[in-house]
Amino acid sequence: MASRPDLLFAATTIIISLATFMVISIRPPWTTWITAPLEGKTTTTFEDRPPAKTLGKLDKTWRLFITPKPRLDTCLLTKEALLSALEARFEGIDIKRLSLTAEPDRYCATVSLRYMESPFDTNDVFDLEVNTDGEPNILSIRVAPDCDFLHMTTLYDGAKDRGDGVDLIVVPNLAAHPFGSFKSLLDGTQNWLRDYLPERFPNLRILVYGYDSVFAGRKDEESVDSFATGLRSAIRLYRKGKPVSHRLIVFLGHSLGGLIIKQAESKGDTDSKIFLISCSGFLSFGVPNRGLGHKELAAMLGYNPPGLLAHDLVIEKDMKPKGLLRTLEQTFVTHFSQDFDTVEFFETEKTPVLEQNQDGTWKRATDEARSILMVARNPATLINGGPISRKQVSLQKTNHVTLVKYDTENDSRYRVVLGEIEVIISKAIKKKELSTEQRKKLDDFREKAQVPIHELPAFIDDPVPQTLQGFLEADYFTRWRDGEEAAPLWIRGPPGHGKSVLARRLVKHIEEHSLKSSRWPEGVSIIGYFCNAQGRDFQPADILRSLIMQLASYQKYYGVLPSNFWDSAKQFSDNSVDGLFEIFEHTLLKIPGRRVYCVIDALDECPHGDSHTGQTERSKLIEKLAKLFSENRDRMRLLVTSRPDEKDIEHYLDQYSQELEVAKHDLILFIDAKLEDLPSLNRVSRTEVRDRLVGQVGGTFLWVAIVTRELGKFYMPTPHDIEKVLKEIPVKLDKTYPPESRKGGGALRQPI
Repeated sequence: MASRPDLLFAATTIIISLATFMVISIRPPWTTWITAPLEGKTTTTFEDRPPAKTLGKLDKTWRLFITPKPRLDTCLLTKEALLSALEARFEGIDIKRLSLTAEPDRYCATVSLRYMESPFDTNDVFDLEVNTDGEPNILSIRVAPDCDFLHMTTLYDGAKDRGDGVDLIVVPNLAAHPFGSFKSLLDGTQNWLRDYLPERFPNLRILVYGYDSVFAGRKDEESVDSFATGLRSAIRLYRKGKPVSHRLIVFLGHSLGGLIIKQAESKGDTDSKIFLISCSGFLSFGVPNRGLGHKELAAMLGYNPPGLLAHDLVIEKDMKPKGLLRTLEQTFVTHFSQDFDTVEFFETEKTPVLEQNQDGTWKRATDEARSILMVARNPATLINGGPISRKQVSLQKTNHVTLVKYDTENDSRYRVVLGEIEVIISKAIKKKELSTEQRKKLDDFREKAQVPIHELPAFIDDPVPQTLQGFLEADYFTRWRDGEEAAPLWIRGPPGHGKSVLARRLVKHIEEHSLKSSRWPEGVSIIGYFCNAQGRDFQPADILRSLIMQLASYQKYYGVLPSNFWDSAKQFSDNSVDGLFEIFEHTLLKIPGRRVYCVIDALDECPHGDSHTGQTERSKLIEKLAKLFSENRDRMRLLVTSRPDEKDIEHYLDQYSQELEVAKHDLILFIDAKLEDLPSLNRVSRTEVRDRLVGQVGGTFLWVAIVTRELGKFYMPTPHDIEKVLKEIPVKLDKTYPPESRKGGGALRQPI
């Protein structure tokens, strides 16, 4: 008599056989994809496809290389036209996402389908006719599909042929799919590189590099260096010709892909020097900088690699890197520790190991005991024995695989990564490709001329979250920021209204906003000066000296400075407002296709300077700035903040003035934030103080900051203490109030 397991196995086999027979018997016509030439007008359909719950969501993305029959420069192929043509050709095809980018001699498209089975499964090349809005109306194209994504794939290109864009070059892990590695686990048709990033950075070109690294059958001669050679070759091809060849590069590497990037940059030959000039940042995700043990490497790849690859990557019991990894440590520190921004992300959870099924496919182990921490924090962030990266970031609840997989645009892990990418790209744009020699020349000149490096004042904090939105959304500000033409803007307000915090926020806001704009072919420059951060010994001419140095830090303006500019740093240091303004105006007008934003904060705190001609230096500076920016209002934007009742400022800027009001909503958020910093207040006292501050008519940010600072001096303030502080500090604070309460480190510079 058969045992129970045998009977169960037999019954299961019969059920599977019957199910298979039924599926084959009722197999609908869409399972046989037809790729006949267009002339036959063949249409493929799969209207009878079973619902998703039956088949499961087997999402897959295909790459299509598209060659138009006419020359590419006469081609008018659009994403919408391609989508319509594909849907007409393959009736019922379930295309969820499609991207299309133009390359020098062809187009590159990615097509994400909801189901694994598709008309592209056979990789057969086919012809397609596309309806266009231009001439010719019908465009004939040849389409070559594949799903391996080897070599370079353009996922997005908002930079086009412009030189001021940024190339984000992505290299996945060894034996990982170039597209699939970055897909959402919730929706396999979404990829954050293709579908999320372009919304934030429309001037970006996103390239992902795929290299042949299958699990089995690897050749002994394959190595990190051989993969790096292929990457360098692909980069050369896709950055051929000006201005693309001078475009900035930000690298993104996952796991062993990060080592390939580092090797590609560290050759020491001519190509490497070109890369070094262009490279501005490196985002590394779980990169094993110090190597991997045999167990970790086998768990990552599913097998123990042979030959050179193992020699490159494996570390022994002493945990010391050898050969290639040791060399990479040294070259990375030498080349990039000064001018190269890096952010290194590391995982926090164990990763299931890879296991091979009987049919040869691979899967992650489901047994939690078969999980290991593949790349811990130290190997992911330590270079040459010490952390040299600008920043190390822990992505919570991620393992080695999910470190680069985000479910939605609102995924908290993606928001962290997005913020770091934004910082690196913003800094890259500000650097604007100055070479090491140019930067050294500029720094030496600046030091001799005794011009301080411009930085946002540290004592002016960032605003409290969700404040200042009313200003940023106001019509007068958005017209100034985005309008075809806009006159200068003078923001005036009494002490304590938050002018300096606003100015600081505006600099960052304009930087963020400029990343989203593709209107200006020569890009955007942002310069500024915070008078309240300079002490009492600076003069109006120092404002111009700083603005000129900031312009010179951009490659575009560095190259158009007057020919005699570098002759004498002392002359530059001693020059008057008139002489300096000639340099400033000359440099700005030389690049007509570039938008320039200039923010000058607390101009009222700038000394008036000498008055040899009956006009003070400050008055002369204001007059010249107002005239230059008003006459060039199509591409230049000037914003000044100050207190009111300054006669020279009012004389030249009154027609451009806007009163800064204290928004009640912002003030309440500021009060709540300041009270959170007072642990000495109990719940009752906190509520009482909050009600008094909110209800005070005419209250300002400065007044709230001083009141809460005074209350913080008490161990546990009583109602009498609270009343005393509120009575002693006047709501209206002017220049007669002690300056130590208004200056650096004081309440005026607290965040609103």
